[in-house]
Amino acid sequence: MIKAHDQLAELDVKSCLDGLAALYARAGTNGFFDGLVSFFRQFIPFEIGSIFEFQKGAQPKSLWTCQVGYDADTQVYNRGLYLLDPCFDAYENRNLTGIFHFSREDSENFINNEFYKRYWQHIGIDNEFAGLYPVGRDRCVHLSIMLSNVAPDEIEKILSLLRVLETTCCTLFNLHFDISGNSDLSEIRRRRDFHVEANGIFRNFAKDILTPREHTVLLLFLRGYSTKSIGRQLNISPGTVSIHRSNFYEKLEVSSQGELFALFIEKLLTN
Repeated sequence: MIKAHDQLAELDVKSCLDGLAALYARAGTNGFFDGLVSFFRQFIPFEIGSIFEFQKGAQPKSLWTCQVGYDADTQVYNRGLYLLDPCFDAYENRNLTGIFHFSREDSENFINNEFYKRYWQHIGIDNEFAGLYPVGRDRCVHLSIMLSNVAPDEIEKILSLLRVLETTCCTLFNLHFDISGNSDLSEIRRRRDFHVEANGIFRNFAKDILTPREHTVLLLFLRGYSTKSIGRQLNISPGTVSIHRSNFYEKLEVSSQGELFALFIEKLLTN
């Protein structure tokens, strides 16, 4: 479990600049991402976190994870659960980059998203601070910092810090990959092939027994979108969204989003 984190450290300009200089020196080396985590931990005392490479049309690549019983979760994530990750969806399907915050208290999608309920609940996550930093044209680095018991003023401090450092981090990530070279081509092909298969399972889930509109609503529900946000996206009323949801619940013989999520995960992980 995550402990209640200590008070955020005040941003010291000299420590920040020294830390960035050290990261610059480690760019292109195997210790770069360890150094990055150590740098952020000077100011944000987090215990749980991860760093992934997102590449368009490919399975994510784990670049760094903490060692607190998290490795098994990362493996499940990479086996296909990433398709329901709002951050992966933001980059892959909406071309979004930048700094994001997900909170049980402030975000309806965090509360309603079964990805969070099932995947993060057992390690006590209340807040995720996520950065999507573009690296070239078709990939980005996804930095995830996860905390619990964060006061509202501390949330703003963390977001401010991440936003202040956003451009600098992008520059460092691009430098790191430029020096270290491109990923192995055979690895990229393997990740692309895996994603095509996993994404096919997702996009075809229950397609044969639902109407086209029911299926569209189903996929948005799986990704954690609320009834209101689905209605806005599809230009239909929340009531109509609810009717579609009732219809596919009945056809799939489930009674809740949790059961729907479990049914999809079983389908995904047994293929």
